[in-house]
Amino acid sequence: MVPAARAAAGEFFNGLLNDAGGNTVGRLARAFDPPKGMICIQARAAAIIIRRRDETEADYLSRVCCDAWEVVIPELVFEPAGKGRT
Repeated sequence: MVPAARAAAGEFFNGLLNDAGGNTVGRLARAFDPPKGMICIQARAAAIIIRRRDETEADYLSRVCCDAWEVVIPELVFEPAGKGRT
């Protein structure tokens, strides 16, 4: 795991997932709500899955722009805000 940006729950890095080089590799769901009073201290790509147009529900097909795409499945580690790490 790599250290994540230490952002309080209300500032959760705008939902973007970046690699160690600062490249955006994914985005959290808009509905994601980090645990209250916690900060993310580590993040890693737990898996990368491939989604396909032919496996997409009909309601979402108008949003699909290609036949296949990769989705990063993150693992996020939280600790209570104010605990402090060195």
